[in-house]
Amino acid sequence: MRLRGDVPEALSEGVSIGGQVRACHKGGWGFASFNRLRDLPERLEDAIAAARLIGDDVTQLAPIDIVQTTCNLPLTGTDPRQVSLADKKALCHHYTDILRSSGDAIASTSVRYGDSHQRILLATSEGTLIEQGWMDMEMRFTATARDGAAVQTGRETVGSRRAYEDVLGLDEKVKAAGDRAVTSLTLPPAKGGTYTVVIDPILSGLFVHEAFGHLSEADMIYENPDLRETMSLGRRFGPEGLQIFDGAAPTGHRGSYLYDDEGTPATTTQLIKDGVLTGRLHSRETAGALCEVPTGNARCLNYHYSPLVRMTNTWIERGDTPVDDLFSGIEEGLYARNWIGGETNGELFTFTAGEAWMIRNGTVAEPVQDVTLSGNVFSTLANIEAIGDDFYWDESGGCGKGGQSGLAVGCGGPSLRIKDVVVGGESQENLMSDSTRPHIPHVRFYLDTADVAAWETWLPTGLFYGVTCNPTLLAKAGVPCDYASLKPLARHAFDYGMQEVHLQSGGSEGEALFENGRALGRIDRRVLVKLPATKAGTTAAKWLVKDGIPVTLTAVYSVHQVLIAAALGASYVAPYLGRMNDAGQDGLANVAKMQQILNSVRSQTRILTASIRNIEDIPTLAAQGVDTFTFSSAIAESFFDVPATIAATDALEQADSRRAELRAAFVSGKVCINSWES
Repeated sequence: MRLRGDVPEALSEGVSIGGQVRACHKGGWGFASFNRLRDLPERLEDAIAAARLIGDDVTQLAPIDIVQTTCNLPLTGTDPRQVSLADKKALCHHYTDILRSSGDAIASTSVRYGDSHQRILLATSEGTLIEQGWMDMEMRFTATARDGAAVQTGRETVGSRRAYEDVLGLDEKVKAAGDRAVTSLTLPPAKGGTYTVVIDPILSGLFVHEAFGHLSEADMIYENPDLRETMSLGRRFGPEGLQIFDGAAPTGHRGSYLYDDEGTPATTTQLIKDGVLTGRLHSRETAGALCEVPTGNARCLNYHYSPLVRMTNTWIERGDTPVDDLFSGIEEGLYARNWIGGETNGELFTFTAGEAWMIRNGTVAEPVQDVTLSGNVFSTLANIEAIGDDFYWDESGGCGKGGQSGLAVGCGGPSLRIKDVVVGGESQENLMSDSTRPHIPHVRFYLDTADVAAWETWLPTGLFYGVTCNPTLLAKAGVPCDYASLKPLARHAFDYGMQEVHLQSGGSEGEALFENGRALGRIDRRVLVKLPATKAGTTAAKWLVKDGIPVTLTAVYSVHQVLIAAALGASYVAPYLGRMNDAGQDGLANVAKMQQILNSVRSQTRILTASIRNIEDIPTLAAQGVDTFTFSSAIAESFFDVPATIAATDALEQADSRRAELRAAFVSGKVCINSWES
């Protein structure tokens, strides 16, 4: 149920029954879901047929013990199914009143309550038969305060798999959310810069889950050689006191269970031991591919989705530094608690703190607002200076990956002291240290072809940052538009030193576009997935971006479409300049307007101008701030087809030839040169 103020926006109870079938053949997976048991034989055949269609390798599933059991995660108190809907509604109204009690500045409130019971049956062709079940509850509280044009929001979320009592007695926590919203209206913003920062256990739990945990999921690793090298077991990431774990085996948490969705028993995996990477999270497939042991981390949101490698409960172990000592010696720093939002992109992260204070001379001083913490996860781990002796489990999390958002997880950790944290709006390109930052040009050119012969001519020139292609260009180059062909094609481009390869996902529906796009993204983290600016395309783009896979929104013909890309967090948006002109539009004006819009909303989405037919359009757009272009070999040739430059070069060559003759004569003693001008 959901209350917006006193008005119920949603109030419902429901039952969902269904199943899924997965089949594996020569490394290829087929998947089908159903709602009627009588459909099982047909769906089984569908899954097998799909697996046979795409399988062309070797199935490598790590072995597990055969299990036949029935189990349930026990409740420690009242089963929410025994509580009436009227009582739950009254509880929501009670918390709404508490949010409003923070003052007249509260403009709106939202309270949401949900509980669910899952009963899962798992049967495998190997003989495993498992029945298990659990309860899950969650409440979300939001208060929005307004003072003229100033607007601030306070949020809290709680979750539990233990008892209904865990959502009772939250008055103090809920009141704090409303108070933060009101107080933040008058707080000064934090001054951007690099600080030593102390974060509370809630933020450290979020950090270890979002910034590090996803990189530990082996499906992100086993087909990405660059990430696999980065996440090499035995590599030091942090101080000796740093211990990081993930596991469903600890009881009583939202990410806890007894068996994963492949029948692997729940475990606890130590990811970092004494600052050194020692483990990663596996399904049976990823464990088999990497010759490691499955960890019981194959999970799906429900029967509509195939299991993925997912975190369960992820935490940093408490340290031995008293919390008060974490602030000692900090002349000017920042103390951040809780969170209201954030995002990650590979090894880069940005989190917004729920509340924050300046630290001055070792003491917590004045409160500030609008505090964002940004950084590179590996640099941040290395910069941990002290680990507090406190600890807190945050059971509010709902993880998103692969379009499966809201999967229950737990996060935990102690307070941390971290040096050199970027606070404020520094761009992601500036988050790496100077020693690790690659040269990233402001102007980026891409060669728009799949013709390897053209690559051999043009990529060695150093002109190009990457390559782009689409099904039409693939067909012209005689390259099949399938994963087996695109993977070596992309690797070939990277061998030439390309920083990015843009490959187009196929399919007419969002799910197909996402699945195909995810496969392309797994080729290499430098692959960007091209998606059309349609509803299906944007749906897939949202899932891919949440999965950490960068996307390019293509087939853009109207100025307003650039805002879709910005809202999605797409890396690039590709307007078709020439085709806009063909349609009677002023393509140059449209693209310039798009760039103006992105600048105005401070979006990091880049315009990738495509369908360029006249080289003079490139400097024209560059003068308007557009800095990224993809074009054909013919346009590339135009960059160098400048008669005056060719004539001057010929003259210089002739002069150099004459100088060489004079030098030779001088060395031989046939001529004496009193002066020499070069």
